[in-house]
Amino acid sequence: MPTAPVDHQLDLTTQDVLTYGSWGLTLVLLGYAVHLGRKERTPFYALIVLAAMVAAFAEPLYDEGLE
Repeated sequence: MPTAPVDHQLDLTTQDVLTYGSWGLTLVLLGYAVHLGRKERTPFYALIVLAAMVAAFAEPLYDEGLE
């Protein structure tokens, strides 16, 4: 039966690629949310994306807590 790979170092290159990629996609989504918000005259879409960006800072705490 396979076991979880918890006893080795994290591949930092892959972690960087995934982190920058996800933030890049988030910025694209934020731009689209601002565009859609202007079209519909509401800040709701941008606020949802900004809330997700703030919540993303808690992700490393979750990773560290499970080690």
